[in-house]
Amino acid sequence: MDTVSIILINYNSTNDTIECLESIKNAKRDNLNVYAIVVDNNSKDEEKEKLNQYILNNSFEKCDISNERAFSSYIYKNNGYNVIISFGKENYGFSGANNIGLEYANQINSDYFWILNNDTVIDSNAIINLVDFAKNNKDSIIGTTICEYYAKDQIQMTAGFNYSELTSKNKKINQGTKLSDLEKLEIKRLDCVSGCSFFFDKSTFEKIEYLDEDYFLYYEELNLRKKCLKLNIQNLWCKNAIIWHKEGKSIGSKNIVQKKSDTSELYGTISCLTYFYKHYKLKFLYMYLFRINVRFIINLLHFDFHKIKVLNRGYLLFNKKRKSLKKYR
Repeated sequence: MDTVSIILINYNSTNDTIECLESIKNAKRDNLNVYAIVVDNNSKDEEKEKLNQYILNNSFEKCDISNERAFSSYIYKNNGYNVIISFGKENYGFSGANNIGLEYANQINSDYFWILNNDTVIDSNAIINLVDFAKNNKDSIIGTTICEYYAKDQIQMTAGFNYSELTSKNKKINQGTKLSDLEKLEIKRLDCVSGCSFFFDKSTFEKIEYLDEDYFLYYEELNLRKKCLKLNIQNLWCKNAIIWHKEGKSIGSKNIVQKKSDTSELYGTISCLTYFYKHYKLKFLYMYLFRINVRFIINLLHFDFHKIKVLNRGYLLFNKKRKSLKKYR
């Protein structure tokens, strides 16, 4: 029986995590052994208490696998549906927390790994469709059909996006199209699978290994894309694996119901500069100057002096960490 591990990060959004877990619980598993691995990224006390209450209500037991970056872990098992909840000692960011989850998944000898945002719900056929697709597509990172949670028939993106290194902007593929038209849709070009939802098998994991923890938030998937290009690992789309995404619920990314938060703006800047510094030389100098000038002008035109302060803080923090960054080229 194959084992699928689905890794979720909880950060001050326990209600979303529980809703996602319920959708995984109700999904078709056929002959699969499914683990949902939740890593709490040092949430507020009230959010941790919600998780603790969920653990009590569902009769979790103390987990016999461990991680040095976690205080404690608990496990629930019930006929092929299993949940591990682990409480991190601090906020390790997107990459760090997912790496904790990947370590757990590796310890239980998972055959398949699905890194999934906790502010999602999954279609009942999503897991079995992804496994079937992965069996026929080795050496690949597989994206899903991602729809708007607040507008169920609207597609947010199919698999991922195309990326411009001139402007450092993403263009989501098939954004705004209708889920009812899914069968007609195609992807002519896919630069990068979205970090919101990507799936891979064990042999691919052994090649790509863990996520780069120099990225606290954002650009992790673009960094992974660079690694995949060197390893001849494909980016693919499993059309009939469907999820619904609230987008940026816990970190404040811009979506159809909210504006971009300071946290999103800050780490967007730091991670953008980190990405270019790691992988380029001349392009880094260009992006370093381009981003601060363009964003300064835009914020100035909107009289958003607070965002200018956030932009400057992003540059200051990047410059402090710059010497410790590892280059991959």
